[in-house]
Amino acid sequence: MRLYSDPTQIPFPLRLRRMSAKHGDAACLGTFSRDDTLTLTLEVNCGLGCTAVSLSLTDDDSGMTHTFPLERQGSDHLWDRFGAVLPLSEVTARDGLFWGHFVLETAYGRLWSDHGQVGEMGISQSPDAPAEQITVYREDYDTPAWITGGIMYHIFVDRFSRGGEVPCRADAVLEPDWDGGIPEFAEVRGGKLKNNTFFGGTLWGVAEKMDYIADLGVRCIYLSPVFESNSNHKYDTGDYLRVDEMFGGDEALREVIARAKARGIRVILDGVFNHTGDDSRYFNRRGNYPPEGACDSPDSPYYPWYTFHSYPDRYRCWWDIDILPAVRSDNEDYRRFICGEVVRKWGEMGIGGWRLDVADELAPVFLEDFRRAVKEIDSDDVIYGEVWEDASNKVAYSDRRRYFRGKQLDSVMNYPLREAMIAFVRDGDGCFLRDTVLTLAHNYPPQVLRMLMNSLGTHDTERILNVLAGKCGDDYTNRELSTLRLTDEERALGIARLRCAYAALICLPGVPCVYYGDEAGMEGWRDPFNRLPYPWGREDEELLAHYRRLGSLRTSSPALAAGDIAFHDAGEGHVLFTRSTEEETLICAVNVGGCDYEFDLDRSCHDVFDRPKYVCGEQICLQPFEWKILRVEK
Repeated sequence: MRLYSDPTQIPFPLRLRRMSAKHGDAACLGTFSRDDTLTLTLEVNCGLGCTAVSLSLTDDDSGMTHTFPLERQGSDHLWDRFGAVLPLSEVTARDGLFWGHFVLETAYGRLWSDHGQVGEMGISQSPDAPAEQITVYREDYDTPAWITGGIMYHIFVDRFSRGGEVPCRADAVLEPDWDGGIPEFAEVRGGKLKNNTFFGGTLWGVAEKMDYIADLGVRCIYLSPVFESNSNHKYDTGDYLRVDEMFGGDEALREVIARAKARGIRVILDGVFNHTGDDSRYFNRRGNYPPEGACDSPDSPYYPWYTFHSYPDRYRCWWDIDILPAVRSDNEDYRRFICGEVVRKWGEMGIGGWRLDVADELAPVFLEDFRRAVKEIDSDDVIYGEVWEDASNKVAYSDRRRYFRGKQLDSVMNYPLREAMIAFVRDGDGCFLRDTVLTLAHNYPPQVLRMLMNSLGTHDTERILNVLAGKCGDDYTNRELSTLRLTDEERALGIARLRCAYAALICLPGVPCVYYGDEAGMEGWRDPFNRLPYPWGREDEELLAHYRRLGSLRTSSPALAAGDIAFHDAGEGHVLFTRSTEEETLICAVNVGGCDYEFDLDRSCHDVFDRPKYVCGEQICLQPFEWKILRVEK
């Protein structure tokens, strides 16, 4: 045996293969159900002189560590093999988050596995080496399958399409110029706004555009808030049991749901349950509702929903914005109202689920009650949470969140992927995109991963076209941004990059979510300039055709709905990966670099769109801003 002066310099010190009864074979631990069984084989480089191996698991909830020995299974001239069969129900006392190390007794003393990179494992002489995250979820944790087979379309109702005859509130301002009007903006970024200027989009308008939406491959419409409120954005709810009359009222939502259902599309609502508007029937600071709100009297039935510091003028708000008084979502009466009357009314109307605004700020007991109530009405209704980070290990307000153990969320908005996609398409960092995707695939239960809301842009971000064009809106005042547009050169670059980004997004795990108008080439800076009206009749037809073509593929491909992912190459300006099921294997290659990218095929395949065939061993060359999706021949 050769002895190294530093054992951490031994090349390829460890190799892990694990077989899970539910999730198959992998080279790491990852995510499991409580009723799963792991069959582990750890191969240790013979140069380490390893005599014993154990698996050490630390419970994130309790901090307690348990150790499980692996049995020696044999050796050859390269590897010493150790293995174990571990039923999760015996290994962990409950579902939860765990941190795993392999502990090795070697000729160099005790060593620990080092999990600094997902899918890679080294060794360390320190017990403080990075551990591997292991997520264990409830055995009955299931999520709806219908959402995975198509596109999600995110609509900001006031700015999508006019339709129907609806009243305009006396205190509202209606902007008549749909195509050229400028949204109301604050002179100073972050300054106060009434947000009572409307462009006149309605739910009737959404219903009338249902064929257009369906042609994008959409299977789910995500509506921005529709409940009664004073603002155009409606994140300051006034009444949870009424659709705003300026959007068409309950009848218009019912029509949207019916027309969507006729085309195989379901509609999910934005649930803003962490705060209400100050001008709501529950708070009633401005006296526009019956005198029973929390500001009317401490005897109000709604008073316990809020936290007052000095009644009635000082109270806890969301981000200290006084028009958004924060609700105590752990309050039993509030939970009974939302999870009873509110969930029941809209669930029985036929919605397909909810997106929960600022999910990090909702009490765990609220999330659990909410999930139970939603699933009792229809187990196929989806529940998404707005979470901006890795939601599997998120710490919010000093509390480790438990979103994916089976009692709270189905899935989340995938902002980490958006960040990685921008870094790839705009900056050429293919490795960051690969590592982000693989980290999420490792940390998230598969039923969560397959329905992630994968957005390139939302109502909270700059338009993706502007971001990819490379011009930074932070360098301008709001007044400058109100009339600033991309140059022809900037726009052409942004569209070339966007075409590549959407091709990659279509092929990655999760559900592609299109923010209304991105498919038409809409521009827009930070809020409120990312919320301009849809440019009906002025769309970029080539870009729109690109979105439609890829949407058609997404609705017809088993591999893109639920296939495993494997990266075969990632580097400066390019990625190459496969999605595969037993039925189908697709190869996705994208080149956003400044020079050609070449790769060799190890299987015969054909282009899913243009149909040319390629034989095994053939070399494919992608020019800058070119992409291909290939289907492997059976």
